[in-house]
Amino acid sequence: MRGRLSAVQAAWVVAGLAALLLPVFVSTPYDLGVAQQALIFVVLVQGFNFTVGITRRISLGHIGFWAIGAYTTALLTTKAGLPGLVAMAVGVVLSGLIAVVLAALTNRLQAHYLSLATLGFGSIVQIVATNWHGLTGGADGVTGIPPLFGLGITGPAQIYYTLLAVVALGAWFTHFYLSSKAGRDASAMRQSEIAAESLGIRTSRVKTQTLVISAVFGSVAGALYAHTYGYVSPDAFTFAAMLLVLAMLVVGGPGSVAGPIVGALLLTYLPEWMRISEQYWQILYGVMLFAIVLWAPKGVPWLLGSGLRAIMRRGRADRTPPPAGPAGESSSATAQQTGATR
Repeated sequence: MRGRLSAVQAAWVVAGLAALLLPVFVSTPYDLGVAQQALIFVVLVQGFNFTVGITRRISLGHIGFWAIGAYTTALLTTKAGLPGLVAMAVGVVLSGLIAVVLAALTNRLQAHYLSLATLGFGSIVQIVATNWHGLTGGADGVTGIPPLFGLGITGPAQIYYTLLAVVALGAWFTHFYLSSKAGRDASAMRQSEIAAESLGIRTSRVKTQTLVISAVFGSVAGALYAHTYGYVSPDAFTFAAMLLVLAMLVVGGPGSVAGPIVGALLLTYLPEWMRISEQYWQILYGVMLFAIVLWAPKGVPWLLGSGLRAIMRRGRADRTPPPAGPAGESSSATAQQTGATR
């Protein structure tokens, strides 16, 4: 067990060092822009992980909280002149309150009923953003959003490190939650809601709690998106974006700390790697995504871990000496003597 934990810790250290050194080796604005986009998606998927990954409730309205966070920050900074941090805090509170109301309406729903209800919520948010032209600018969106939180963070590397810090904070909070009593309650509810209720766990509170946390992450991701690109429009908050977030979580591995990070990074960079074939990269992307889901149902980290453990077991088996014979001799020696006697 200790060796396994050490390997996991070593992997986190290597990943952290690689993330910190990325701007040193990748300095072009385009490459840093892709890295920024990937980190924003990581924060978004980290929040989605609390509902779909930790409690296994297929809530498809997460993209709505992303839009609420983005538009709240955009409107309060451009029209009301509020500082970016204050605008983000308002968006977080607003998203949390809406999540409480949404949880009260959907906590009794299960399976596809929950999916359809929450999908409707996300669609309502996008429709409002598209048609309320006087407030949101409609299809034209909101422009002129100041840089990250108005703190003078304008350089690509500065924005990258700010987003990286938020991702690290999100990973720490996910680990803290999974290790806490609330996380254990959510895990018990994921296994069996009826059994969890019989143990005295208030599953309705767990559902509300995880949905609120998911909304907070989504709102923060929306604020980061608005400040990073300086522009917000309804085109970013479509059903296709919701499916992409779901695919990122499934590919990375739901219910884990590393899953949202691996899934978001992989599915952000995979189209970039596939662009070597201008005509067929979308087909290659779809085939690779299908293969990952088919052969790694618990996520890419699980697949890599299983392969590594199989290699280690095979190595230990090769180093293990054969069992001794009845007279203290090896089984091979005993077999040779038996053959000579015959």
